Amino acid sequence: MGTSRLGKTLIILSLLLTEPAAILPAPARAQTQQNSQPEARDKRVNILVIHSYHPGLSWTKKTKEGIEEGFQQSPHQTTVFHEFLDAKRYPNLHHKNTFLEGIRNKYQHTDIDLLMVADDPGLNLVFNDHKKYFSDLPVVFLGINHIQDKFLNKPWLTGVFESHSIAETLIEAKRQTGVNHMIVISDSTETGKASQKKLRSIQSTAGIADNIHLLEDVMVSNINKKVGSYPDEWPIFMFGQLRTGVKNGPLLSFTQEAKTIHSYVKNPIYIDNTIRFHDGAIGGKLLDANYHAKQAVKLANKILDGASPDQVPPILKGKNKWIFNAQALEAANISLKSLPAGSTLTNRRLSFYEENYRIVWLTLSLFVLSLITIAILSNAIRRQKNAEEKLRANEKQLEHIVQERTAELQEALSSLQ
Repeated sequence: MGTSRLGKTLIILSLLLTEPAAILPAPARAQTQQNSQPEARDKRVNILVIHSYHPGLSWTKKTKEGIEEGFQQSPHQTTVFHEFLDAKRYPNLHHKNTFLEGIRNKYQHTDIDLLMVADDPGLNLVFNDHKKYFSDLPVVFLGINHIQDKFLNKPWLTGVFESHSIAETLIEAKRQTGVNHMIVISDSTETGKASQKKLRSIQSTAGIADNIHLLEDVMVSNINKKVGSYPDEWPIFMFGQLRTGVKNGPLLSFTQEAKTIHSYVKNPIYIDNTIRFHDGAIGGKLLDANYHAKQAVKLANKILDGASPDQVPPILKGKNKWIFNAQALEAANISLKSLPAGSTLTNRRLSFYEENYRIVWLTLSLFVLSLITIAILSNAIRRQKNAEEKLRANEKQLEHIVQERTAELQEALSSLQ
């Protein structure tokens, strides 16, 4: 009996010793958070960022840039590591365990002070496996589509929720086009499904088109068949991405969407973020990925200062901007004079003066300078002429005086003689 118990004890100890640790052991991290603010800022801190999508995606690029730029302005000395889940191209996430194990093995000798997670697939993965892979590592999320209670009640979690101004853009699209129909292009990815859920929640909002036509997983090859079956004046709202091949094939880049659609149909295209703001898109009230990421970095800095995540309230709604493409508006016969207040207008056709204002001002300046020079020279010539006339008059007067004096002297001399 004693030998059996000893064997069981040895087995348990062996398992404990061979079990991989989380990326940063809890005691070490707790000690880091207890440091005073000056000491914490003198210490170089390591930030791990898990991006839900692949590094070539425009949204991912902008998010990465925003995080890097944000930490460059941070009072802390930081090293930022980026990992990519690639959930857009592989939405089933069959590789998720391999991905997490790879991160654990890769950073097993690196003390990570804070984890940032961008977008829904990555956060859901980290949320479900936080205890196993990341222990009590503080987490700051960004790019999350919907506010969920489960993300608000974890002491190790805070972040920034995406604030899409979808309703405002749809209302503006109806007002600008005067059409009570909206074609919505979406996809079947996790993000696409979340977007469709958001659309259903706002569909009854006053001012939005009554007739919503949802098209899921539109392929480049069937744009003309699917979208072209609707009238050209019906606006399109891009709420997902196009597929480049088969229904579940790769997604087309955000930067190519509007241009590709307009090569088949001429419907006005409205969007919800700056990543999609390229040739052909009219615009809307847009979310900026770079600014969004910098907001998350501000929360991360508070945690690095010593606050715990539950002491840093999440940002539930950010600010977006009205941005419109003037040439796309003109192509859709939409007036540029009735845009929402404070709108930014891009690609506006410039007048001759606006295009050549430097040359115009240089020419005008030379012309004015020439006029001033002529005026100065004319005045100098006039004054010289006046001086010469006065001189001649004085000479004549002097000659007359001399003649009179001479006559008087001659008369006086004659009298004396």
